[in-house]
Amino acid sequence: TVSIGVEIVEVWRRKFTHVGYERRPGAWQLLGTSEVQGNGKDEASSLSTAAFDPIEVSAGSCTALYVVLKSSPSLLYSVDANAKTGDLYTSNSHLSIYVGVGMQYGFNGKYPNRVWNGALYYQVLNSLPPSPATAAPTKALLPTKMPIVPTNAPVAQPTSAPIPKPTLPPTLKPSPSPTSAPILPTVTYRPGELSVSQNGLQLSTGLTSKIIATSGQKVTFVNGQTSPQRFHYKPDGAAVFTHPDSDGWVYVSNSEVSGGDGGVGAIYFNSAGEVIWYQMILSGTDRNCGGGKTPWNTWLTCEEDSGGQVWEVDPWGYHSHRQTQIGSAGGGGYFESVAYDNRQPSQPHFFVTEDAKNGVIRRFTPDPNVVQNAYDAGNYWDILSSLGTTRYLVIKPTSYNSGTFSWSTSMSEARESAATHYAWSEGIDVRDGKLYFTVKAWKLLYVLDLDSQTFKRSSTESGAFNNQPDQIARIIGDESEQNILYFCEDGGDDCGVHGRNMNGDFFTIIDGPSYDTETTGLAFSPDKKHMYVSFQSDPGHIFDISREDGYPFDGANIVSAHNLVHPCYSKSN
Repeated sequence: TVSIGVEIVEVWRRKFTHVGYERRPGAWQLLGTSEVQGNGKDEASSLSTAAFDPIEVSAGSCTALYVVLKSSPSLLYSVDANAKTGDLYTSNSHLSIYVGVGMQYGFNGKYPNRVWNGALYYQVLNSLPPSPATAAPTKALLPTKMPIVPTNAPVAQPTSAPIPKPTLPPTLKPSPSPTSAPILPTVTYRPGELSVSQNGLQLSTGLTSKIIATSGQKVTFVNGQTSPQRFHYKPDGAAVFTHPDSDGWVYVSNSEVSGGDGGVGAIYFNSAGEVIWYQMILSGTDRNCGGGKTPWNTWLTCEEDSGGQVWEVDPWGYHSHRQTQIGSAGGGGYFESVAYDNRQPSQPHFFVTEDAKNGVIRRFTPDPNVVQNAYDAGNYWDILSSLGTTRYLVIKPTSYNSGTFSWSTSMSEARESAATHYAWSEGIDVRDGKLYFTVKAWKLLYVLDLDSQTFKRSSTESGAFNNQPDQIARIIGDESEQNILYFCEDGGDDCGVHGRNMNGDFFTIIDGPSYDTETTGLAFSPDKKHMYVSFQSDPGHIFDISREDGYPFDGANIVSAHNLVHPCYSKSN
């Protein structure tokens, strides 16, 4: 501290990174408030450990600390001219300290490139008992005096005031106005015309690719640093969530590893689509396969195993994960993917597929009172962990490609229907009152009208798919006739990403002749300019696909699709 005297200090903690949350008190936990004897510049001012709750930081994870004086602006930090926020500043065999930011009291102000002045005291816990996925967080043991001291001194002397930014002199003349309208880029994207070979992929004309994560390797950030944790194995179902207070986003990715080593990882991006962070946000679960979003922007991750469950995970770390009631009826199952119908917010419906021969599609409806209380309180975290009503899909064909359906209270009736009509269902999507889902073994796409309770189905065979259709994503363009329903494939070699337009035509977007594995994790950035997809194993890769012409992946600005295959129903099904 600058002062010599008693000061009041607060210590706040946030799991995960502080980036994007510096001015959001609700995203932080107050560990404690205490008096401290300020000893003046260049002298340490010690905090009593008895005044603060201890915290536990797991190996490979990140935590942010906000230490602030409530009584005066006398707290000192350092400015390092060679360091930027997010850079690794110092480390030892146990901990790493990264360059942070300076803040005023009350989560105000924000001054980048500030370095911690002080020592951290901690205790290494060499062995922790494995915690089940349902267990609540536990407190760490009280720290012992084992400081981690920076090994390289700051370049500049500590300062209590921010360094002002230089200002530029005004220009003498205004910039000339444009004399003509800007010339838009030429449209080059031709979905279905596989003419580009890159990173072991065959891409449609006008696409480019890059690998942003590989299983077992640390993820490289835009600043050249790498992630504390290695990217998870067997990446599977995924989704993108927009940052609530910025233009950045996060790509959450399931890990389909068995034996309790599955979970969910998250790759964080800035507004330019550049990778800035990676970490696991759920661990200890089993064979996390597909999943889906909620209306309140949390991630539902499905365990595809005997007795598997559906877990709710907060991509931004506001809440700890929870087991939901979506798959609890019937003792769990081999769950694949989730979608919801929220046209009536007071009575949302959640649908989950089950990847088994007689795996039924469940419809879970939360208790209306729980939903209303959640909306009144602005806190939706209890909706899916509370009891509700579960019904099961029964298909009743009236022809080869159409019929009716109902939602039964009988699990056995639905299992018989599933084994006959929609065995091994996987990807699922709900838009505009219609439920889309894929049947991988028979290569079928079902479209259910949720209001009229009628359905249509079409074959995804006839050469468009080398293997079995898996997860679904959809891009909505300005021109409805150019909307595209995107598919992944499950199993075998030479998998890829395929599309179906509103005319019912099928075509290939990406093919993977170099990868003997399934394609998973299909998702799009909020601006629709990045397509993310995973080729799952040996090892798993996450690809970032974009258009060379700079246009987004929506219906507008697409040259007519090539290699179209009109769907037909296969009687062998």
